Amino acid sequence: MGIVKVYKFYNSETEKSFTGLVKDARKAFGLSRHFFDKKVREGVITRAFLRTEIVSNSQEPQYVFFNADGEWVFTGSKIGCAKELGLDNIGALAYRIRKGDYIVKKYNPDEIDRAYQLSKTKKVQKREHSNKEYLFKAIYRCGI
Repeated sequence: MGIVKVYKFYNSETEKSFTGLVKDARKAFGLSRHFFDKKVREGVITRAFLRTEIVSNSQEPQYVFFNADGEWVFTGSKIGCAKELGLDNIGALAYRIRKGDYIVKKYNPDEIDRAYQLSKTKKVQKREHSNKEYLFKAIYRCGI
């Protein structure tokens, strides 16, 4: 659960208005964090507080991780995936993603296929765990 503040923004240069979070307003106006903050300080973009909303974790976007072959590995947060794969931190996971070992897709919870959300049977969990052990042993032996 988290608390977010919703604002109404108005850009006097482009005469556009936007209602939402600050980070979404930056994207809507097409500005970087630095230029957005600068325009707010200068008064070009004005904002008015509208309301506070409580957001549950289920509304936050989720990540679906696949291995290089396109097989499902994990659904959840980046930290959860790093722990599931036995990696030290998110940086190690990011390195593996850039290297091409894993593919990540970001989804809203409504868009995630139900097959990924179903709980797996014990037999499937055991098989996946042994596959990961063999994978990491092979990676260790190769010196990657």
